[in-house]
Amino acid sequence: MITLYRDMIKSQFATNVFGLHQLTQALLPCMLKQKSGRIIHVSSVLGFVPTPFLGAYNASKYAVEGLADTLRLELRPYKNIHVVVVQPGPIQSKLFNNARNEVSQRIKRKNQEHDQFLLNAMNKNSKDHCFKQGPESVAKVFYKGLTKKRPKSHYRVTLPCHAAYWFKRFLPRFFMDYFLSKANKP
Repeated sequence: MITLYRDMIKSQFATNVFGLHQLTQALLPCMLKQKSGRIIHVSSVLGFVPTPFLGAYNASKYAVEGLADTLRLELRPYKNIHVVVVQPGPIQSKLFNNARNEVSQRIKRKNQEHDQFLLNAMNKNSKDHCFKQGPESVAKVFYKGLTKKRPKSHYRVTLPCHAAYWFKRFLPRFFMDYFLSKANKP
């Protein structure tokens, strides 16, 4: 019943992982030469707590987390080059609206059941709610990551992101899976 489309995974990784990696590779020699710099990777709450039917996006953000954590370890000998991960939770943006249009077109072409589940998940995630913050909240965290003398390795932006971090850390996997499947059922 559930199909992950290879083209969706390629698209998500091209945007969220390969583009980020290419830019990092281009700038890193300059940072190494001057022995200082900041690398900020934008992940997501979905980079450590997945949501059903958003597998391609989840996987790309998990990859961002892995690349950033590895790069931070590799650059540890360079005391003034910092790798920072920003983990937004629900933010007001056009992300899900734009993706929803693409999935709607796919449904018209292929009409697969999984696409309807995916569209429902996107509709749910695009709605405004009391925990959704504006893009300025992400900008404030970026500013901290760029200006602190010793920035944190990870900055979580919204209350749901902070809560998900602690729930994942202390709840058994069974409870997390149950909660996530109930909260995100199609």
